[in-house]
Amino acid sequence: MKKTILLVCTTGLTTNILVAKMQKLIFANDLPLELIAVPATELEREFAQYHADALLLSPQVRYLRPVVEKLVQDQQIPYEVINMAAYGMMDEVRILNSACTLLE
Repeated sequence: MKKTILLVCTTGLTTNILVAKMQKLIFANDLPLELIAVPATELEREFAQYHADALLLSPQVRYLRPVVEKLVQDQQIPYEVINMAAYGMMDEVRILNSACTLLE
């Protein structure tokens, strides 16, 4: 069964680049994951639209933690802020490993 991960950033543009790199990795390893880039301004609407199994916040939107806490508390969906160095380097392997750890 596919798991859905929402990646949240300020506008969704930088995260789209990261998602593309991560999707190549997912495809190459035949992982049952779906990644969706979400701009911070659309977080609540997009969260309601998709059944997210985990959320990753870009370092720029770590201020959204209280909002995310409220969104995920009833469903106990794991989330974390992406490591700043990994995000800056667009290290899809490290970020995907972190996401997989959240899903365990």
